[in-house]
Amino acid sequence: MLELKQDMKLKMNGPLGGGAGYLQNNSPSLLIAGGIGITPFRSIITQLKTEEIGQNNLHLLYLDSNKAFIFKDELDGIAENTSISVT
Repeated sequence: MLELKQDMKLKMNGPLGGGAGYLQNNSPSLLIAGGIGITPFRSIITQLKTEEIGQNNLHLLYLDSNKAFIFKDELDGIAENTSISVT
C-alpha cells in the first residue's frame, strides 16, 4: 500500500466466507487487521503456514492503537519461517 500513487486503481473484496479459501495462489494478498480483529487472520495464517501457498505474496498488516499486539511472538515466528510477511 505504501507504493500506491494518486489515481492508481485498487481492487478490494470482502469480507467473504471462509477466509483462506478466497486467497488465490500466485496472486498477491494483503490481510489488514486491527486490535482483536487479528484473531481470524491468525487462524488463517496458522493454517497456511502448514500448506503450500505457492508463489503467493501474502502480507499481514496488523495495527493496534493500544500497542498490545496479541499473538505478536507467534506471528513474528511464522514470518521468520515462511514466505508470509507480517508488519
